[in-house]
Amino acid sequence: MYSLIQLLRPKHWFKNVFVLFPLLFSGALWTPNVWTSVLLSLFATACFCSWASAVYILNDVSDIESDRQHPRKCNRPIASGKISIPTGIIISVLLAVLPFAALAGLYLFREEFQKPVFYFTIVGAAYLINSVLYDFLFRKQVLLDVFSIAMGFVLRILAGCAILLAVPTQWILICGWSMALFMGFGKRRMECAGADSEYRSSLQIYSPQFLDVLLGVTATCSLLSYMLYTVSQDTVTLHGTSCLIYTVPFVFYGIFRYLMDSISGKHDGPVDAIISDKPLIVCVLLWLATVIGIFIYIK
Repeated sequence: MYSLIQLLRPKHWFKNVFVLFPLLFSGALWTPNVWTSVLLSLFATACFCSWASAVYILNDVSDIESDRQHPRKCNRPIASGKISIPTGIIISVLLAVLPFAALAGLYLFREEFQKPVFYFTIVGAAYLINSVLYDFLFRKQVLLDVFSIAMGFVLRILAGCAILLAVPTQWILICGWSMALFMGFGKRRMECAGADSEYRSSLQIYSPQFLDVLLGVTATCSLLSYMLYTVSQDTVTLHGTSCLIYTVPFVFYGIFRYLMDSISGKHDGPVDAIISDKPLIVCVLLWLATVIGIFIYIK
């Protein structure tokens, strides 16, 4: 059972919180159908958790030989032989298909959900296609690998919008893309400082100096896009307040903290860095509490 849980990589599911962002920033929480919106968003997040695990398993199967040579990844269930390749493939296929089966049932038996389910299914399929292309093609290409990772996060945001029939604003896409690139290059920076640099061809071309430049550029873009978002007239009109500007210090601290974690060489990846960095976790929670507090106050 432990090997199965390890195979699914549940600690990586927190990345799917991006699916929930439209629920908060589209104003859906303040409508009469709030509980329907919440349940649909949680259902969408669960679908992405299932799809993400399916992709991770596919990755483990395709990388089994290199993982066996890796000092840390050799302990993964498939690389270590605790779960066989055929079993892994069956589990991966099931995890990829089950959400679509649930979506088909929702589409057929709940007419009011047909349009959001239709759009969400298209975005979900695009996410799987992008993930498979990353595993077998983009992951070996410098820059395109991180662009594909970032596209996965943007597709999560689009999926969250689709399930709520919320039109994605230019700002949520710009902020999401900038932040996803920043996190992606941070991931590569952590890997360059660890053992992964010896086992992935693209990491042999990336250099710490080049990644430091990319981190600086994407961190700047993330900060500027978020600051401009908070003072945009579209944002003020949608939420009825300009007070989101007071959440900017939390974003500054969070980005600087993640930047520090990326170049420290102490973490295996973004997930390890975030869940082990208590000040960063507190910062995120304070940012979220402040945003919700502002929205509740103006309502």
